[in-house]
Amino acid sequence: MTTISTRQVLTGLLSSSAAAWVRQASTLVLYIMAARLLAPDEIGVFALASALVLALEYGVFDAVSETVVQRAVLEDGHMGAAIGMATALAALFTLLGVLASGPLATLFSVPQLAHVLPWMIGSVALLCIASAHVGTLRRQARFHLISLLQVVGAVSGCAIGVVLMLLGWGIWSLVAYFLTEKVVYAAGALACAIRQPVGRFSRRHVTELYGYCAAIGGQRIAFFLRNQMDRLLIAWLWGPDVLGAYQLAARIFESVGSTLLAPASKLFFVTYTRLQGNPVQLRTNFLRSLEGLAFVAFPAFVGLAAVAPQAVHVLFGKTWGQSELLLQLLSLGGIPLALNIMSGTAISAIGRAKLYLVVEMAAAVIGAVLLATMAVFGILGIALALLVRESLVAATYAVLLRACLGIRIRSFVGALAQCLAVSLAMGGFVILCLSKVVPTMPAPLMLAVGVVLGAIFYGAIMSATRWQQISQTVATLRGGRTAFPVE
Repeated sequence: MTTISTRQVLTGLLSSSAAAWVRQASTLVLYIMAARLLAPDEIGVFALASALVLALEYGVFDAVSETVVQRAVLEDGHMGAAIGMATALAALFTLLGVLASGPLATLFSVPQLAHVLPWMIGSVALLCIASAHVGTLRRQARFHLISLLQVVGAVSGCAIGVVLMLLGWGIWSLVAYFLTEKVVYAAGALACAIRQPVGRFSRRHVTELYGYCAAIGGQRIAFFLRNQMDRLLIAWLWGPDVLGAYQLAARIFESVGSTLLAPASKLFFVTYTRLQGNPVQLRTNFLRSLEGLAFVAFPAFVGLAAVAPQAVHVLFGKTWGQSELLLQLLSLGGIPLALNIMSGTAISAIGRAKLYLVVEMAAAVIGAVLLATMAVFGILGIALALLVRESLVAATYAVLLRACLGIRIRSFVGALAQCLAVSLAMGGFVILCLSKVVPTMPAPLMLAVGVVLGAIFYGAIMSATRWQQISQTVATLRGGRTAFPVE
């Protein structure tokens, strides 16, 4: 067994984050074009179809790939079992999804859904078949390669989508983007990990994988319900037109959130699993990684909330003004969401996947109640319900981390307090400046000024108060000594 150093972990994180930026930027370009070339209902139909097929991606792809990563010893038979499970589950869910396309279109009163959903489900099924091989690449810490495959898939998909949009293909241009991205990523992962030994699997291999895989799959489906229920409810109550406006606001937020949170959770999941037998080091590693993520994510989310009106205006035009307040509320919800993802990653990495599942299922139920209750206030009520839900889940995880990892709530809060306080102060400062000092500037210039002012404000205060931490992070990037085992 070889080792992965702290420097490799951090450079892998930077590589994954950079790749995520490229993917999200290219997808954002696609939506910018869609906001100007497609009708709101076409964007809404695609958003609804995406929300539905994500259940398959979360429930099978994530579950199998993370199960492969989590195994302390991965035998050839385990790989065979993982591939067999992924293929069987993908085929089953694809069949069910295709059969359900018509009834779902009737339920949401969206006839187009019956036509686009089978194509999108099929592309996700192909990705699921490659899930075991993606898990192998993650076990081997080949983060740069994974990032490259994701970038190639996203950029090629977005390029095809934009071209077809300009040619007048309407919603099918978005479907083509989705299909291309998934197929390219799957094919690349299979090609790069095809030499991984795969043996004939026995009942023991399936049994050893099944428990953890089922718990992670259930947790991911609960996570899907928790994070996509807002779209499903909006589509059902108000139709694809309103969902289109909501989707554009959510797209900006998810571009920032996915760039920051997804690479961190996937990378730190690998390092946490290697420290399962060393609780002291695991606690230290978790608190440091949480503090580091808060250092970057908190100002990003608060800053996005502060410049949300200008961002929507610049990216999508004046006609999408109803998305501005939505984006502000969704962005503030990113703060507790970051804590939830990192906390859930740590609990799952130590083998407590069933506990993770229970939390996500409870969050889904609580979220459903909040969404149904606050839907009377329109889509703004739904966005506010999401903020409340994520805050409640974050408080729950703080308690569970103490029980599972021995992390005191005081230490948990202490790792976040300063970053949160300075970020909120920065957001207030930016809003004040944009509303009182430069309100007559054109929207693009106001957006640029807001970003620069926020960066200067946050950077100045954090440099003055946390310079030692910043210096240690830079020194670690140059050559950290801490090592984590990796196959």
